[in-house]
Amino acid sequence: MPRLTYHAASQIERAIPTARFQTYRQATGDVVEAARLYLWNIQAASAVTELTGLAEVLLRETIDSCLRGWNASVGGSEEWITHPAPTVLKHLVRPDVPESWRPRQDGDLYPRWWEKKARDNYDPRRPGAESTARTLPTHDDLVASLSFGSWTSILPTPQAGRNNNRVKIWDTALASGFTGVRREAVYRYAHELRWMRNRAAHLRPMLNTDDLWTTHRYAIRMLRSMDTDFAQIIAGQATLPTIIKIKP
Repeated sequence: MPRLTYHAASQIERAIPTARFQTYRQATGDVVEAARLYLWNIQAASAVTELTGLAEVLLRETIDSCLRGWNASVGGSEEWITHPAPTVLKHLVRPDVPESWRPRQDGDLYPRWWEKKARDNYDPRRPGAESTARTLPTHDDLVASLSFGSWTSILPTPQAGRNNNRVKIWDTALASGFTGVRREAVYRYAHELRWMRNRAAHLRPMLNTDDLWTTHRYAIRMLRSMDTDFAQIIAGQATLPTIIKIKP
């Protein structure tokens, strides 16, 4: 990293809320070194976002591919978000609407439906644009609009029993998309990566390099379980290991 002058470091310290900058002050005891560590943390967060973003994309595409074929084979269609077959999947992504629920206006979707969650995140218009025209999202648009949390929520917890709906979905639909890995490991990888991605998105301190190495290992392992060739490419391109090694 480039050297910082005391003047530049002091400007960084003034710009950052005291409660946030204090973490870096305590770790270094020096304003210049604290500022350098803060700037390094930004690089670490960027590297984590890059790697976990790729892992999220492949996770959602793998789950979607598995559910498309499985849902069509059990009486639904490939558009499993809006037309799930009457199976355990429907109870998760499009549960029955209780009689007590009342929409605020015509066309409102039940809040617990995945379609509702995806539509809320989907808006191709530029913020502040005058146009009010909206295009209807395709199935691919809905898949891309669901949060990382939605994809991790479909994975069964390690403690889940055989009668758990998510275990049934894993056994009948999702397991085919993952090779050489137990469902418990996929759950652990996905939840760890989501946690780190959220920390990175908010520029939280990421000073524990053991956590960063774990993020790198889990991301590559999860990618490898879904696509070995792609995982190898990403392992060679990922910037996180380099960022860890240059920590001030």
